Amino acid sequence: MKILKNKEYRLLTLLLILLLKIFLYTQDSLYLSLPDEIYLSSDIQFSIYFNNLISGILPDKYSFEVSCNVGYRDSIRYNLDSLNEGSYEIEIHIKDSLGQITECDSSMVFVSDHTIDPNDTLKVLVIGDSYTNAGVYLKHLKDIYNSSTNNPIKFMGTNYNVGYPYYGIDNELFHEGYWGKTWDWFANNLSSPFIFEEEEGLDISRYFYESLDKETPDIIIIFLGINDLAYADPTTVETIDNWIDYKILNDSTSGKLIDSICAVFPNSQIGIALTPPVNVREYTYTDTTQLDYFERKKCHHRLCQRYIDYFKTRNNSNISIIPINVNIDTFSGFGETDPLHPVISGYRQIAFTIYGWIKYNIQLIKTRPAGLEISFQESQVDLNWDNVEGAELFRIYRSINPFGDFIKIGTSLTPNYIDHDISLSKKYFYRVTSENSLK
Repeated sequence: MKILKNKEYRLLTLLLILLLKIFLYTQDSLYLSLPDEIYLSSDIQFSIYFNNLISGILPDKYSFEVSCNVGYRDSIRYNLDSLNEGSYEIEIHIKDSLGQITECDSSMVFVSDHTIDPNDTLKVLVIGDSYTNAGVYLKHLKDIYNSSTNNPIKFMGTNYNVGYPYYGIDNELFHEGYWGKTWDWFANNLSSPFIFEEEEGLDISRYFYESLDKETPDIIIIFLGINDLAYADPTTVETIDNWIDYKILNDSTSGKLIDSICAVFPNSQIGIALTPPVNVREYTYTDTTQLDYFERKKCHHRLCQRYIDYFKTRNNSNISIIPINVNIDTFSGFGETDPLHPVISGYRQIAFTIYGWIKYNIQLIKTRPAGLEISFQESQVDLNWDNVEGAELFRIYRSINPFGDFIKIGTSLTPNYIDHDISLSKKYFYRVTSENSLK
């Protein structure tokens, strides 16, 4: 048997230590994740709960550190309350016991002036599951919104909470929210409000004509995903991803529904709600056929990460993320018995988050370019549109598909643009967006 020399022994020891560190780092990865953008209004309370940003539980040897020019922290969260209009960067680090940064992520915080007012009634369509069916966060949202504007909010849809009229018909809290439903149910099930006949399948256009009386929603919110995860395999990130790909993020479910909605409502602002974490009380998870607290937390956290990445690839400037997952207290916002559904204070936090996102989108709507005129001259396409008060930059997109795949081809500081890079054998479609003082 060969005896290792001292030098070889030291090298082998160092190698084993290195492999051990790599293994421990991989095992201890907390998958710190912030949404790319957080939307607030200057009149609301908003917090980033640290526990909601990671996949597991923060070990004692780690701590959160926050870098931001506004706001303040306490033991469990970073508070961004009643801020002035503007944009701010926030960066969060996880540090070990030696003060070394192990993980880091950042986000842009956009704060809209709460007094910004749309020119008319704001029409909102919400598509969701039991969270939406309950109508509770819709009632809070309506109260918050109507107290800040001269024009009211109108909820659209064919469904409402039948059991509690206060959160339903009494306050006109209409929606398309149904208990236990999933992306697949809305896109493919005959009971879906968007499917009228088996032969025709998904038909958002018919829904628009028959169920909405040809009223176009300004805002569409999709709050789905919780029920899709009920029987996911939480063993590893890979098994969770496989379930998400199979159940949610594919061309037969979410892709199908989103594309159909965008085709019928090309000017509606669409918000994808990040599913909130669940009740932190482990003893509420009594159903042994489904996931426990730790398993659900891992799955919800991974779904939020996947939503953020997936909807970037849709390449549609009208689609954005609503960061519900960061601003909900998983203890005080939930009760003693229900593992999934919040109490009043939790629903109110959800309403605040959606309200901030809506206010931001009102600014986008008010500065949206209109009156686009397109003319062809020899080997160029001339684009002209109406000037918009508050718009600081225009972005020009082009596609050969009228319903999607728009690619940015340039920017302009004035309401016109010339496209020289064209082929005479192709038909082009154009879209123009604008940026205001926030973005």
